Amino acid sequence: MDITSATRLANILIDGGSAAVVVLLLLAIAWLIADRRRVLKKLASAEQELLDEVHARDLKLDNLTDSYFRTIMGITEALNGLKIVLAEINGRLLK
Repeated sequence: MDITSATRLANILIDGGSAAVVVLLLLAIAWLIADRRRVLKKLASAEQELLDEVHARDLKLDNLTDSYFRTIMGITEALNGLKIVLAEINGRLLK
């Protein structure tokens, strides 16, 4: 807004009347629009932060699940190895 427009608006407000009411309403609407944009921008930012946090938690959960699976597979292999060894020992003892 340049100086002449601001001066013109100030003169309309000082003069009063219906034109002043219209100007006040237009200024209020402009302020509300600017405020709405600011709020929407904050909401979008907060939403993105939440999505990033959820994504990070999902990755941690995936890593934990993979680690659990690898551990269980290792234990299963170890138990199968012990089962074979015990079967061999049992076979030798029975001979």
